[in-house]
Amino acid sequence: MKKWLPWFHAQPACDCPVLILQGDADDTVDWQYNLPVLRKKYRRLREVIIPGARHHLVKEGEHYRAQIWQACDAFLFADQAE
Repeated sequence: MKKWLPWFHAQPACDCPVLILQGDADDTVDWQYNLPVLRKKYRRLREVIIPGARHHLVKEGEHYRAQIWQACDAFLFADQAE
């Protein structure tokens, strides 16, 4: 991490589409710090905050998994709807 973080911050912003799924009860990573940093790096960022979910989203239970798959489908198939 000590080497990766300075490298990441030095990288230019990117126009590639990115989906971030984040539980708002995640206490494994500092997502409140990370999200603003990622917003600056990825200009086409799609961010989905999942209320009550923790860090390992797919193991959080069916209620959370349904939200995850719905967000993934919406992100992956967005171009088809246009």
